[in-house]
Amino acid sequence: MERNGTLPATLGKYQVKALLGQGAMGVVYQCFDPDIERTVAIKVVHSHLQQGKAGRESVERFRQEARAAARCQHPNIVTVYELGRQNDSDFIVMEYVQGEELRYFLETGQLFTLAECVHVITEVLSALAHAHQQGVVHRDIKPANIILLDNGGVKVADFGVARLDHSELTLAGNMVGTPTYMAPEGLRGERVDASGDLYSTGMVLLEMLTGMKPQPQQLFSQPIAEFVDLALRSERGQALPAALARAITTALAEKPAQRFASAQAFRDALEVFAATLQESRAASETLSETVIARPPPAPDRVLPTNLPTEWPSDMLDTLERTLAGYVGPLARVLVNHSASQSGSVEELGRALADKIPDRSEREEFLVHFRHCALAHTGSGNHSLPATSQTTDGTETCMADSLSDARVEELSTLLARYVGPLARNLVEHKARSSHSAEAFVTALADCIPSEQERLEFIGKLPPLTE
Repeated sequence: MERNGTLPATLGKYQVKALLGQGAMGVVYQCFDPDIERTVAIKVVHSHLQQGKAGRESVERFRQEARAAARCQHPNIVTVYELGRQNDSDFIVMEYVQGEELRYFLETGQLFTLAECVHVITEVLSALAHAHQQGVVHRDIKPANIILLDNGGVKVADFGVARLDHSELTLAGNMVGTPTYMAPEGLRGERVDASGDLYSTGMVLLEMLTGMKPQPQQLFSQPIAEFVDLALRSERGQALPAALARAITTALAEKPAQRFASAQAFRDALEVFAATLQESRAASETLSETVIARPPPAPDRVLPTNLPTEWPSDMLDTLERTLAGYVGPLARVLVNHSASQSGSVEELGRALADKIPDRSEREEFLVHFRHCALAHTGSGNHSLPATSQTTDGTETCMADSLSDARVEELSTLLARYVGPLARNLVEHKARSSHSAEAFVTALADCIPSEQERLEFIGKLPPLTE
């Protein structure tokens, strides 16, 4: 039985609430455990991967992931609760964490401080030190498997290609892991041990600090030492303290024997460096603010110009309500006049913005305008909610007018596009938004894909009940 066309209603005793993501091995859902009333994440192996001999091996790898992660009970590792089965499909019940993949921040150009970089990597190394002591090698440390939590903590996820010390099971072929972050011995198809995890962690640290990572063609055409030297000679690389550069060079040594002896040794070297930093605030505190706010850079948006002869009436109504927040009762006259004189979306936006005296308010209005125009001309006739105003003329934030049920509904919808951090984003944007349009704009801006932003706006429920 499926819900909303794609989501199963339940997985075992667990109630499925939202789709969190999909990967090569399976699908991850946000679910609710009714017995102990907690939210969990459940990963289900793809059905097409369970067919034939290869399918049996795939299922065994999936179960090995559960065994590997369950062996590693540590604050910096996503906890696995149980392994279940429904309709001939295995699923893993895991801890649901409030955070976002490090990959997202690197892809959106987030610049971390030295203290934040060291904090993230030492947390990862704490997780690896524990896993290695349990005989578990992760073998796929990369930004997508490092989750930055909204409380400033860090967790390592996805032991999907982990190796237990008593198992020789591998993926199809000899290469296991993600090539960009894979140790040279792994690229050669050789056995990867704990030292390979340290190499991968070093590559993540180098990317956080310099913004550089090796391209596929470089992995097989030049020694890794040449790439590391190139990264450290970049503008950002040259600014790194010598002690930190030495730690990176050691972690990324070509031969395993030349790297740090253990995850703890790597961690110790970073902590010695961290002690020399003079920061007014803890790295975990500043990192927490970054994760919760999670502001993506404003993408370049090309507005459509192939409009009908007459402007959509509901679009003009929305623009009138939006503009009224800046210029008052004259908004209707200004919108109607500007629409009659404008031949494109860009012209209309500029004409209306020019009616607003304050520069910062003009910029704010244009953000609202772009979302309104895209919603009405790029994805059907979607009317944005009206501006929220109090009867006495004073502003109020959206958090004051949203019910708990509506927050939950918005969080579930947004989670389909941004993952587990959705509820924190809804609550944060509600507190900082003083109108429905601003609130919708702020939420939509959290979604990297333009198409998904439009889809999200189209699916929005009424903001008040």
